[in-house]
Amino acid sequence: MSITCYVGIALYGLLYIPLLFGFKSLTVETGSMAPELNYGDLIYYQAVPREDIKVGTIVCFNKGEEVVCHRVAEISEEGDYYTKADASETADEGHLDYYQIEGKVAPNKVPIAGYVVKFIDNNAWIVVIVAMIIVVQILLNLKKSDAKEENEKKK
Repeated sequence: MSITCYVGIALYGLLYIPLLFGFKSLTVETGSMAPELNYGDLIYYQAVPREDIKVGTIVCFNKGEEVVCHRVAEISEEGDYYTKADASETADEGHLDYYQIEGKVAPNKVPIAGYVVKFIDNNAWIVVIVAMIIVVQILLNLKKSDAKEENEKKK
């Protein structure tokens, strides 16, 4: 197999194997959690029991149409969660109930891989990428066969 195939298999595994274990993936799209989570990082999160969410835990939750990941700054006696972005001076407005939390962020992140995921997420680009891989493979094979023919002519 070519190096291109190995790279493709590695990317596929990186992106989809965690999903088999109940994780969801997300690309960090802001610097609000820097330096812990940086723009372009690929992160994974998973639903966890209430007792696994403590002050300091980074959680993902829905805020309108988007998923936001911020750190739990406080948990009230009533069980309400108050969050704050690491790069922010102030806490987020309002509070979260347990059922609003999508999951806890896994400790492992893949720096910069989120850019690749965002690029691939646009289905039109998948066709372009596959076409480019095929063209590169054909050109490499042609070059190898030309070199082989040249070597045979020299003999």
